Amino acid sequence: MPHRAEKYIHDITTRRLSVPNDIRKAVKRHLDDLKKSRKTDYPYYFSPTHASGAIQAVEVQRLAYGEKSGEPFVLMPWQATILYMAYGWRRKKDKSRRFQKAYIKVPRGNAKTEFLAAVGNIGFFFENVKDPQIWWVSNTVSQSMIGFTRQKDMARYLIEDDPTFNELYGLRAQRIYEKCGGGYVGFLSSKPKDGFSPFYGLVDEYHEFMDDARIHALESGMIKRANPFTWIITTASSGNSDGPCAQFEKRAKAMLNGDAQNDQLLAFIYDMDDGDDWNDESVWKKVNPSWDVSIYPGAFRSEYEKAVAEGIIKENNFKAKNLNVWGNSRAAWIKDERFRAASRKFDPESLKGATCFGGLDLSYKDDMT
Repeated sequence: MPHRAEKYIHDITTRRLSVPNDIRKAVKRHLDDLKKSRKTDYPYYFSPTHASGAIQAVEVQRLAYGEKSGEPFVLMPWQATILYMAYGWRRKKDKSRRFQKAYIKVPRGNAKTEFLAAVGNIGFFFENVKDPQIWWVSNTVSQSMIGFTRQKDMARYLIEDDPTFNELYGLRAQRIYEKCGGGYVGFLSSKPKDGFSPFYGLVDEYHEFMDDARIHALESGMIKRANPFTWIITTASSGNSDGPCAQFEKRAKAMLNGDAQNDQLLAFIYDMDDGDDWNDESVWKKVNPSWDVSIYPGAFRSEYEKAVAEGIIKENNFKAKNLNVWGNSRAAWIKDERFRAASRKFDPESLKGATCFGGLDLSYKDDMT
């Protein structure tokens, strides 16, 4: 069952497959952690059984939108790999999931919402948790309803196809619910009320958020859950490059670079690398992992031609939505790779008696401190 994920990891490792550097780093982290897990004092282990179970839980579902509506949900390799890691990594002390947050940045057209809906159904139908609450959170109620409706339509297939599911679960206009329990799926439309206890939070199009108030409300309610999961899926923005999504992404990239530690975060970031040419079709394919499946090359090429011909606004929108380039971003004065390459290990004792200088940048975004 997990062969697609394992092949995807192998093809990235052997460079048979061109992917962004951040995806290569995510795979390296996984492989490095597998080696660490052999040590008794490392707190995590990888369970192929749980990884396979998560993949299977999605592939018993059916698609509920577009030309393939009603057909089985066949995971693409990149999707299978995310599930493989997200559910395969466990805690040695109690076998619970290691990861409690996933950040997935992938361009428009790569079946983001369908994937998030299928993940929501894992949490509601297959995690074996009492009274699960699954909440959709977006910048607008209408966006949350799109994701919720997609999940509800996929849940309808499960309920109609299986007599046991039909006996245990039901559907209402704004709910998927347990008939014999208190669990349900909904969407956040206002300030949470008493009893708000999310098991899964499904955050769609994070780039549109102007602040993190809704995510804070979501995650503060998760303290009542032993092993909650926040899933964030988004594209870049053509005009909100200093927003909470972009700031969170910087921290996620710092974790992938090894500059920060966050054992509970899984990050898959598909965007252009430094030096990539946005006019290069091989870059388009590298950044869009669903290329030639849900992304049609001819239609993509047509959008590129419009971006070239119709001015800077169209170009910036194409770069943001189709190539995951943040708008209004400026090139770094010194690239991270060059800065880290200049570092070297040293013995602090060797500095005793020497004249030393240190610097600390406290700026959040404007470099005025």
